[in-house]
Amino acid sequence: MHKLLLISLLLNIAPLQAASLADPTQPSLGGTASASGTSQHALTLNATYMGKTDRYAIINGVKLREGETLGHIRLQRIRHKSVDISADDRTQTLQLNDLIVKTR
Repeated sequence: MHKLLLISLLLNIAPLQAASLADPTQPSLGGTASASGTSQHALTLNATYMGKTDRYAIINGVKLREGETLGHIRLQRIRHKSVDISADDRTQTLQLNDLIVKTR
């Protein structure tokens, strides 16, 4: 009886824990988009991809290549764990969270 209760409890807890994990490649549910297409909150680097012939970054859930813009933000350079962006004659580096970096 106790084993059955324990198994039932474990099976019900596992989906709750998995639901609380966020996929870093998916758009954030928080924040609201402005008319310019960027979030009114801070910019977040969700992922980077650097292949032999293609490279892109996902910022606030939007896939961008070097030189493309998101609202008034221009993606200048993509690196393995960071990107350089510019806006209003200022350059800023966005970093990936080291806890979620996945390499092949």
